[in-house]
Amino acid sequence: VKEFQKLFLDESPAFAIEWDKEVVAYDPTAIMGEPLEILHYPAWSRVKGWELNPTTTQDTIVIAQTGPCPTEGMMDIVSTSYYDLTVYDNVFDGLAERENLDTLAMVPALATGWEVADDGKTWTVNLRQGVKFHDGVEFTADDVLFTFASAMDPALASQAGAWLATVLGSADNIEKVDDYTVKFNLPEPYAYFVSGVLDTFMLPKHILENVPLEDWRSHPFNTCVGTYDAGGFPFTGPIGTGPYIYAGFDATTNTNTISRNDDYWNAQALWDAGKFEIMNIVVVFIEESDPAITALKNGEVDVLDSQYHLQTKLDSIVEPWGAYVTYDAFGVQELGCNMLHPVIGTGVDTPLGQEDPSRAAEAARYVRKALSHLIPRQSIVDTILGGFGTPGATVAILPLTEGYDPTLVADTYDPDLAKSLLAAAGYDTGVPPPSAGFLEEYGLYVAVAVVVIVVAIGAVYFIRRRKT
Repeated sequence: VKEFQKLFLDESPAFAIEWDKEVVAYDPTAIMGEPLEILHYPAWSRVKGWELNPTTTQDTIVIAQTGPCPTEGMMDIVSTSYYDLTVYDNVFDGLAERENLDTLAMVPALATGWEVADDGKTWTVNLRQGVKFHDGVEFTADDVLFTFASAMDPALASQAGAWLATVLGSADNIEKVDDYTVKFNLPEPYAYFVSGVLDTFMLPKHILENVPLEDWRSHPFNTCVGTYDAGGFPFTGPIGTGPYIYAGFDATTNTNTISRNDDYWNAQALWDAGKFEIMNIVVVFIEESDPAITALKNGEVDVLDSQYHLQTKLDSIVEPWGAYVTYDAFGVQELGCNMLHPVIGTGVDTPLGQEDPSRAAEAARYVRKALSHLIPRQSIVDTILGGFGTPGATVAILPLTEGYDPTLVADTYDPDLAKSLLAAAGYDTGVPPPSAGFLEEYGLYVAVAVVVIVVAIGAVYFIRRRKT
């Protein structure tokens, strides 16, 4: 991870400002704010850990989010939608789940534990016994094998499944030892097996095994439109083992409702901890932040998720009807470079690249570094983002990433250095290029492109695009 960070900083294929803090606004008369600091959207949105205000009589919480649901569907192996996640994250369980943001630890969920062999490739996972899907059918190893085999089957065309295949190899590498034990035989060791594989949500084999994979996306299990048979009863939407049961989609109001699963395998432990008190969760779509804040003020909603990006509107959220919490986040704003562009990518159209084609890539790197030093990251954080943010050294590796190197710092705003770097690329800027030793520290690595961008400086013109 640290080597990648250094490579990214040296090559500068993109320029970043980290959103290292996000904001969730809520009604303090309805729920307590503390759990929202460590159990939040979008990464760890398990509502089972939320707590009602002891003085409230309400048992239904309404969450407002910035997009409609369902969009791509209610299965994590086919949906990449943040808005869908808000709902289905509470309907399903993985074999393991992240405890909270304080510890970042992965803890057992549908599994009771796991062991890895000395070779780092063979993982034995013990499953929790007595767990029931929402239709009353028991969860077993058959569901584990079915979930991973379906995800990795090319017929499903799953983005998540394609990634799982790179780690697991194929479904043949997953072995049912008995009804409550599964063995994963990885082709190669994978350090993030627990957090990257065991957190996959488990699907009910008895419901989906006779549905062609090509039809999963259009099936009522995924779309929440229409019904299908579940144990002799008509059912709409997903069936999981999670703390909440899908209760319906209202197309007129564009709302989804989930209801507490009192038979949840961990219900008693949650109740003993003063949690899992919310009977119903309603997820409503309110696109813009101002109407959402008004709805919070009027008591129509209880929580505004972090995608409203309320950092610059906190003065409008006041008690007794409103409060907010902040939490560490993975957010990033970036300007990405088109690495095929003849100036900022390949460098073949830079003066240095024209003069000596063998140094074209080197010249492009000087241009990208010049652009990086022309971005006033700290000023953007202070004046536009209201202090919420940090100048970013990389895009893909952020502070919450395991192995993150905090000693690497973003390029500073330095127009004179930018001119000098452009001079190193062969442009006449009126200043000399940096010393040879200074230039050598950037290395000669090859980077991968992120997003197309346009930036203009002096007589060199690029296309500019901002990704938010």
